[in-house]
Amino acid sequence: MAKWYELSKVRGLRSLVEELLKGLPPSQEKNESATAFWARVEKAGLLIEALDLYGEFAADDAERTPRERKKVFAERVEREGRQAEVERARHELLELGYSLREIHVKLVERFQPMDGSHTRAWTTPDPWEAGRLFRKKADQVRLQDLANPEDEDEDEKQVAEAEWRVECAKWRREERVALANARRRARNLPRPAALAASAK
Repeated sequence: MAKWYELSKVRGLRSLVEELLKGLPPSQEKNESATAFWARVEKAGLLIEALDLYGEFAADDAERTPRERKKVFAERVEREGRQAEVERARHELLELGYSLREIHVKLVERFQPMDGSHTRAWTTPDPWEAGRLFRKKADQVRLQDLANPEDEDEDEKQVAEAEWRVECAKWRREERVALANARRRARNLPRPAALAASAK
């Protein structure tokens, strides 16, 4: 019977790299560890080539892995009867300060399908971190155009209001981004004993 690490996707990708890497001397160990494998590759002067191969294989594998949107994930865990367990994990991640996007990724990673298949979270770029100022992009474009008019005949009152709204949106974005960054940094800090005790 195969051991868990022989069925591991990471182990499989590493084995594929070993098969295709030319000039790599064979291992002296029957069950070579990952650390020993990469040390052997480095000693043979093939580390960069091996990592490039591994990256290609991992990227190809990720493209073939189906992605799950939030709704599909919720439906699947309900079918599998794991809703309560997922909600407890979601609550823990919220308390640790993860964003809703990060929580979805972590939940999909943790609660893989029970049929043995593998899936990954459907992720999209965060528009707020990419510079979005308003909820609707059309509003942002309209107000920025109005705040920076090319036509000097624009109503000064409308231009001033648009400038004010754009400035307020920039302040709000700065607040959101600063808060998100503070939460990320806080996750890496040790929790005070009083907070840790109350969380249990």
